[in-house]
Amino acid sequence: MSEISSNTGDGIKSIRSRFSFTLVINTAKTGITFLAGLLVARGLGPENYGTFAFLTGICITIRNLFDMGTSTAFFTFVSQKTREKEYYSYYFVWLGIQVLLPVLVFGVLLPASWLEMIWLGQPRFLIVLAYFATFFRQQVWDTIVSVGESSRLTHRSQGMTIILDVVYISVVATLWLTGTLTLVALFSLMVIEYVIAAAVAYFVIWNKKQEVDPCDPSDGFKAEDMFNKYREYCLPLIVYTVASFLYQFADRWLLQDFSGSREQGFFEIGYRFSIVSMIATTSLLRIFWKEIAEAAENQNTSRVHVLFQRSSHMLFAFSACISGAVIPWSGDIISIFLGAEFIDAAPALMIMLIYPLYQSLGQICGVMYYATGMTKERTKISVVFMFVSIPLAYILVAPPGRWIPGFELGALGM
Repeated sequence: MSEISSNTGDGIKSIRSRFSFTLVINTAKTGITFLAGLLVARGLGPENYGTFAFLTGICITIRNLFDMGTSTAFFTFVSQKTREKEYYSYYFVWLGIQVLLPVLVFGVLLPASWLEMIWLGQPRFLIVLAYFATFFRQQVWDTIVSVGESSRLTHRSQGMTIILDVVYISVVATLWLTGTLTLVALFSLMVIEYVIAAAVAYFVIWNKKQEVDPCDPSDGFKAEDMFNKYREYCLPLIVYTVASFLYQFADRWLLQDFSGSREQGFFEIGYRFSIVSMIATTSLLRIFWKEIAEAAENQNTSRVHVLFQRSSHMLFAFSACISGAVIPWSGDIISIFLGAEFIDAAPALMIMLIYPLYQSLGQICGVMYYATGMTKERTKISVVFMFVSIPLAYILVAPPGRWIPGFELGALGM
């Protein structure tokens, strides 16, 4: 019993150390990302910034649709135990399919009339470039961070992340000062930066990853076993993925169609500012996921209970303190950091600062479901709320003159 307690204590210390480091890094990262977002918003102006938010938002939803829950399965499985290099090779081929297939569809195959309907007048070249940028910045880099976290190489993966953010804001600042900050320049920067970063990460993270123990009694890597595991894990998530795509796409599309790029930009401003309250949550999630997946695999239910209880209480309190302190100053914050042309975003910011409190709990609960393989339960709960949200979003942002009248609240309604 004392040995179990000792192991648990050492595990908690390891989590605290990695969380403390990640919290410091994420605080710096959030600050840099926040400042970079301000530069982008001020450099592009409300209209172009709204277009930037619309393109990235839609591209993220498409990326999630093609992912079909495999990224969550990947991190869960590589966190459970050390995997062979062949295991990673198959997953990287799948990533290649995810980036090339949508680009082929939107860049070549989709008729211009459909492109106009889906993307509301955005040029084909810009759509393809935006998809490349969001895919490399999120999907590819998240995979690299997942590989690092699964081997408890938190310091290396987070250290590289902060370096990337410093490079990003430096180039954005240079573009802003020289008057060359455009949507094409911004998306091109993201692609170039993360392609180079992925190559560097191979030497910094991959070569330090734990190797499979040659004395492991398992039969070694079998592609068929890997596919079966992914199918079992991801099959319930297909319904969730489709529902999530419709939900997220509807939010962005309805706001852009009914209210335009300006309101889209105001909504994005509120969302970007609210991320500050999520610092602790984003710092802990992958660490929490790794430890829960491993503890569940080892059937250590007491450790799962302790980790969940402590994490959920701490994250809710932390988010509440930050949001409560910032909400009264919403108008002043917008005025100081973005100027008078963005002042109409203040009401949306006030509402969005309440959002992180419950998002932190939702993300912790979601990770619990993913890490323990309870994807069916996760899907059932989420799909119900997402399908309720779509008609509600329509009512809040649609103008009164439509065949189903709405309240025309724009960013505030969304």
